[in-house]
Amino acid sequence: NFSGVFLYEYDYKNKARVEKMLTDYVSKGGKVFVDTGSEVKESDTTNTFEFFPVNETKRKDFGTSWDFKAGESEFTKGVNFSEFSPPIFDESPWKVSYSDEVNEGANVLLENKGKVVLASNRLGDGLVFWSGLNLPYHVIRYNNADEVIFFQKIFEKIIEKRDVQTRPSNISRVSAQRLLI
Repeated sequence: NFSGVFLYEYDYKNKARVEKMLTDYVSKGGKVFVDTGSEVKESDTTNTFEFFPVNETKRKDFGTSWDFKAGESEFTKGVNFSEFSPPIFDESPWKVSYSDEVNEGANVLLENKGKVVLASNRLGDGLVFWSGLNLPYHVIRYNNADEVIFFQKIFEKIIEKRDVQTRPSNISRVSAQRLLI
């Protein structure tokens, strides 16, 4: 029923069940964005979900500055990664989840200091994005234009835009507490 699923600050009890459900969903054309940059089970593990573009993740800080290298893709084109806000959380370095390599067929979208921090891959008819940046929170915390553009490009690939038809309506405020539509 959904064109896309965002896994962020997630948890589960039965990994095998969740993995099967999400693998089936993606294989049939679903799209998933999963961010392991916060403290979730897959932020530092050798046992990621099989549909991830990476097999292993580690979590640490890389200091208080980025050193991004963007891969060639529609998502990175036109984004100035040198303008991203610094990786700082309350005066401490921002921790990220990263991988040393991607699975066969995966695309590296972004590296930081030589480590993969954002990648994508296809599975069946679907698409998976993995991020170790805690990107949604970094975007909200800093409201940085280039970060917003980058996240928006990914978001729009996952969530289908649909035209919504509105019906003519009349709105009148009867009182401060009452609205008639």
